Amino acid sequence: MPGAAGRKAANYVNHTRRKDITLAAIGGGLAVGPILGLPGVKYDINKLNYLGSTESGTPYLFYTRKEAGLDSLEKLRSASVVKVGGQTVGHPIYYSARMIAYILGLKNQKYVTGYSGREMDLAVLRGEIDGRTNNATTLLRRNPEWLERDMIDLHVTITVPKGKFHPRFKDVPAVDTFAKTDMDRKLLSMFRALLYPRWPFFLAPGAPKESVSILQEAFRKTFQDPEFMKYFEKMMGAEASPLNAEEVKQAIAAIPSDPEVLTLFKALAGPGPIPSR
Repeated sequence: MPGAAGRKAANYVNHTRRKDITLAAIGGGLAVGPILGLPGVKYDINKLNYLGSTESGTPYLFYTRKEAGLDSLEKLRSASVVKVGGQTVGHPIYYSARMIAYILGLKNQKYVTGYSGREMDLAVLRGEIDGRTNNATTLLRRNPEWLERDMIDLHVTITVPKGKFHPRFKDVPAVDTFAKTDMDRKLLSMFRALLYPRWPFFLAPGAPKESVSILQEAFRKTFQDPEFMKYFEKMMGAEASPLNAEEVKQAIAAIPSDPEVLTLFKALAGPGPIPSR
């Protein structure tokens, strides 16, 4: 159910009458909407019935197409304009690129939204946009030939959790090395906290306790099944790093709430210009 970085789907599940059999798995858009007070949020992340998450974090990469000729930080900073793609305002792909621009001091980016993930890939190939962020596993699963044929320039990675590099991209500079202030580091901590439960599955508030308990146990047993781990890696190109229901709930509750950081993060996730440093 596309729409508003997962907020539309979360709203649907939150208000469904079929609370025991309607569930969703939503990425980083689930927590960012209510935490930052983005429009259209009609659910409370602390009241959802979490079942588990197949992954706990994934590294993000910022890259540009080779034809753009932006193969260094100096060229990124001096280019007249760098067109960067995103799904929608408030989506992790969108605000991760803007956070990177803020930390690296890039002042010449133009953000083009309205794409699906695959449409954004086509936009890179066609030259409609110059670059984007994406998580490492998705890039490897959908576009391995971009790496094999040297079609993109990789600039920085945001490890989630901190220090957890994807083996294929361990030589890509971590954006943390460019963080100059305590606020920069707090921003990165906020980003990681929002995306640590990578794909939390949940039922609506008010779901029958028995149904919640049955599904939580089913998720727990699935995550312990070696065959699931093998199948996940085959399908996703990366190992599963699951969290059980209680771990997802704890991770959501632990998201930082520093007002100053939230204000800056909200500006970076919003439609306005990137704040000056």
